[in-house]
Amino acid sequence: MSLRMVKRKVFENLALKIGDTTVFSNDITLTKKGWFVALLELAITLTVGTGTGAIAEAELIFFKNLRLSSDLDKESHVGPARAFFNYAKYVKEIIPPKDAFAAASATYKVSVPLFYADPLSMAPLQTILDCGRYNALELAITTGTVADLLTTPGTATVTAVATLTAIETQDDLPDEFSPAFYPVFKTLAAVNHTDLIAKIGRLPDQRLRRILYMLATSSTAGVPFSGTPVDLGITGVSIDNGKGFDFRDLSRTQIQNDNQTDFKLRSTGFYMLDYMSSGDLNDSAIMHPGLRSKCDMTWLTDTGTATTVNVLTDSVQELKAG
Repeated sequence: MSLRMVKRKVFENLALKIGDTTVFSNDITLTKKGWFVALLELAITLTVGTGTGAIAEAELIFFKNLRLSSDLDKESHVGPARAFFNYAKYVKEIIPPKDAFAAASATYKVSVPLFYADPLSMAPLQTILDCGRYNALELAITTGTVADLLTTPGTATVTAVATLTAIETQDDLPDEFSPAFYPVFKTLAAVNHTDLIAKIGRLPDQRLRRILYMLATSSTAGVPFSGTPVDLGITGVSIDNGKGFDFRDLSRTQIQNDNQTDFKLRSTGFYMLDYMSSGDLNDSAIMHPGLRSKCDMTWLTDTGTATTVNVLTDSVQELKAG
């Protein structure tokens, strides 16, 4: 089945609470169309005053958490803007547009795609969002403060707004059409590289497609995907499923070389482990607890520098009845 994509502005320039969470629900209108992507366009307006010292990638770090969910199948995307922005760089093979942040009074914008249909899948419609299935979608955005933008905030002030655009089917989805899976993107709690393990959760109806991880220094405790991305901390990664290894002792360099080949991208501090490089969802990792006693990411350390390991998992789960 081939479906044409069009763009529809769902809402535009709605104000965000600063240092708090803003929830949008009534503003999100649903149709009988299917969403390929929920494109979130975020804007920060900074008035410097006496503030100085721009923080690198503050335009991403400022948006500390995004949560997109439905009333029936619950959360589809949970994590900071930085995680989803960098994930999009791999699967789209282009860098989403954003303004580089500076310690100057201006408005800084960033686009963050939240995918439903997988651009790299041989059957992307398997996970398209069938809007006719739901009564409500909810988007929650948690922002930081001026202290996340400037090293010396001084008298600087900030406001922020969000715009949501649906990249959706031109026509209503046919009555007989139904996707089989629901995407679930989630960040794990960041861990120190000396902890040597990150446990990836399992569900009976879940498949793991990809894992994006970031190594970083100068991270903020408890804040995933914070800090400065670096090629330090670990030399290699293994994924242990309790019955064997999905990936074993893959070096950082090997993963980045594979990323350059598969995604046309090599990015300092970021690495993508791809279970379904063939594009076939059947190659993804089945996460049923009865089949896999665990799914743990382990690694070898290579430096005494304080480094955190940050993880975004890309999974799909079978649609619930409803």
